[in-house]
Amino acid sequence: MEVVIEELLTLIDLMVLQLGSSPSAAVIDKILVSLIKIVPIIAAQLPNLVSAVQNIIVSLKSTGALTSDQMTATNALNAQVDAAF
Repeated sequence: MEVVIEELLTLIDLMVLQLGSSPSAAVIDKILVSLIKIVPIIAAQLPNLVSAVQNIIVSLKSTGALTSDQMTATNALNAQVDAAF
């Protein structure tokens, strides 16, 4: 399972890097939903992958294109990751 989640995180990271200057809100929403679903698994079983999640969160925030709801979700996700580790 670790290899699959690691590959998924790599794919998500690459997607974030490809968002460009005007990313689609729908794509960002999908990325956030995916992260929200896998963070509990990472927290419970794969703590060595936490840095990958943190890097994705930082990358998402740096796009400068998050809606207020997305920023709220990103901050909540970041707090969830911090609390788990």
